[in-house]
Amino acid sequence: MSDVFISYAREDCELVSSLASALRTRGWSVWWDSAIRTGEKFSQVIEAALGSARCVIVVWSQHSVISDWVLAEASEARRHGKLVPIVIDDVRSPLVFRQLQTADFAGWEGTVESPQFEQLAHDIANLIAVQPGLEDRITNELSPPPKTGAGRHLVPGQRVLWAMLVLALIGGATGGLIYQQQQERAEIALVTDLVRGAIETRQQLLKRYVEGHDYWWYLLEDKGGEKLLQRSVLLAVEAMRRRPSADGEKALRDGLVLLTRPIMEMDYEGYSSSALAMSPDGKYLAAANRKDTACIWETTNWQEIQRLRHESEVRAVAFSPDGQTLATGSGDGTVRLWNVSSGEERSRMAKMKSVWDLDFSPDGSRLVGAGFDGYAHIWDVTDGQEVQRMKHPLPRVERVVFSPSGRHLVTVDGDAYSGVEKESTVRLWDTKSAALIATFGQGKAADVAFSPDGKYLATAPASYNDSSAHLWDMSTMKEVRHMEHDGGALESVAFSPDGKYLVSTGTDRTARLWALPGGDELFHVYHQERVITATFSVDGAYLVTGSQDGTARVWTVPGGEELARLNNSGNITAVLFSPDGEYVVAASDNGRARIWALPINDPLAEACQRITRNLSMEEWRQYLGEEHYRKTCPERP
Repeated sequence: MSDVFISYAREDCELVSSLASALRTRGWSVWWDSAIRTGEKFSQVIEAALGSARCVIVVWSQHSVISDWVLAEASEARRHGKLVPIVIDDVRSPLVFRQLQTADFAGWEGTVESPQFEQLAHDIANLIAVQPGLEDRITNELSPPPKTGAGRHLVPGQRVLWAMLVLALIGGATGGLIYQQQQERAEIALVTDLVRGAIETRQQLLKRYVEGHDYWWYLLEDKGGEKLLQRSVLLAVEAMRRRPSADGEKALRDGLVLLTRPIMEMDYEGYSSSALAMSPDGKYLAAANRKDTACIWETTNWQEIQRLRHESEVRAVAFSPDGQTLATGSGDGTVRLWNVSSGEERSRMAKMKSVWDLDFSPDGSRLVGAGFDGYAHIWDVTDGQEVQRMKHPLPRVERVVFSPSGRHLVTVDGDAYSGVEKESTVRLWDTKSAALIATFGQGKAADVAFSPDGKYLATAPASYNDSSAHLWDMSTMKEVRHMEHDGGALESVAFSPDGKYLVSTGTDRTARLWALPGGDELFHVYHQERVITATFSVDGAYLVTGSQDGTARVWTVPGGEELARLNNSGNITAVLFSPDGEYVVAASDNGRARIWALPINDPLAEACQRITRNLSMEEWRQYLGEEHYRKTCPERP
């Protein structure tokens, strides 16, 4: 076991070598991957060293902030409350780590006398509790001063008086220190018990969830789980106020992950992610609502500003790239364009059978719609005239996606009950000529997605005979990777904004993160039921998954740490982040969409915002004994 593990990018090896040497001068054992012996398996050695280290220093630089290894190591250390971050370049640490105090080592020359290193050493010592023992402290603080020249000439009587005085001082001071130490030990024991109580209460709730196979919302709201969760958070708050520690903060943050509160709730009547959209600038949110309407909300105050009516249920909404126009598609067979700020209908496209999906071209000049008439229709946005239509062999076209260049269009057609098992349902079209260019795979597809640069297409089969996400090279139209789930059918695929990752979700109750282009699985996360949808935040630092179990969950990328569990009854059919990453929208098929604030900058303040009660007198006595009762959060009952 090492005292310190250093996580870094290979390009920063020279500075890390100096840092390791400097830390060793303080008596600490230091592990960095130059210590791997020939023949040892790289990943296993690193994982063992990371897990056993008492402290982990992550060195943020222009190289390390884009390193999957460093991000994964830092996430693991943060999860266990032993991360000490430093930065050596003019870069910002990844978003999930920005709430941590980060030491500035830019320009550090490797000297142990520098203020940066002194502060770093102090932080490490506090974290791993490297302190002298009680006997050493008493000896160091109470020993008489060394003899001086005058002291050596004391007469015998003076020596006796001096000895008596020293003994008296030592006795009194030692007694005071022992009492102080006893008080300190009692406080440490109390705080330890509080943290343990917070952890055990949270684990008790999670055990009931895993073993009971109940929906999360049902366990919280109908089976008393909310009381346990609030107790866990309150105990962690009491521990942190008495004696802040990494363990206490972790227990508090872990409790807050589960104790989420929506900041807004609105009506929603959508069957898929196509029925929820946010404008590119984040100013507006649109959703299909109440059978024959679509609504627009202003996100600055969450006030409804427009209610747009059709003659039948609205199934799809889409914002133009400039955010000024909203397209809506309905079961009445029409596609309509609306001015977002005024609510005025700009144009109404030619009537077709029930509309299922919509997508604007990247330049906003064209709109494509899919429905139940066997065609994908492309319209010119300026005049609403149809410019192309693509005929499919099956009557139902469910998904339409423009390529990033706008030159191509991918469609998904088919019918789960058509009996056509070998018919390819993913098709690539030329948007100018409407010519069919290629087909991908066989059997019904659940979802498709282009990589941000347009080089790859990902497909998610809906067949239980194929449990893999497939990656296709768009230059050759050939499959280059397939990434397997543990059985079942897939539900969705999505690329991260930088194209480094692909997420796939399925009926095996997992969402899986794959590194591209190699297709290595970085992590998989579980829900209690099938995972219907997933999407990345704009900066790629977070992933949100939505499930039939009634939860949307937010995870770090690429670490896979759960940051928030968002509770909603019904199947979560649509999830999205605001462009600034400040909140998440999760909508379910029971007619409810909720908005949740995401970052937790001050967990103590956040705790009292989220709880609805204080500890009961019985809970107080159980964990705090005879200490005088007071409210942990004065504003709560």
